Amino acid sequence: MSDPYNPPNAQQPQQPYPPQHPNQPMMPQQTDGFAITALVLGILGLLLTCYLGVILAIPAVIFGHLSMGKIKRNPALGGKGMATAGVVCGYVSIGITIILAIIGLTAGASIMDEIEKQQQLQKTESYEFPATPSSGN
Repeated sequence: MSDPYNPPNAQQPQQPYPPQHPNQPMMPQQTDGFAITALVLGILGLLLTCYLGVILAIPAVIFGHLSMGKIKRNPALGGKGMATAGVVCGYVSIGITIILAIIGLTAGASIMDEIEKQQQLQKTESYEFPATPSSGN
């Protein structure tokens, strides 16, 4: 009995080319640990800008720069994008914290001035003038 799916005159499919092997096997790049640390600290610094922003952002910038230096010296290391993102997030977090501090100090100074004005107003309103001596009686 003949195979209905393989007629006898049909050509056999060609074998695919054998896989080509490069001279050196591809090894996955190892990501630098400092790059991961910089990215995590940078993101946390952004998320917690009002509370711990600078405390987390400064190490993010430091770890990021250290990682970029290591990656530059050793091209087998990966993670340059993570290190760069960590540095950028760290600097942005530091910038936002500085802006918020300036706004807070300015608002605080304005509030203190307003409180002093209100206290001065209350003092002048409650000030009793001394009685003037009557003349001629």
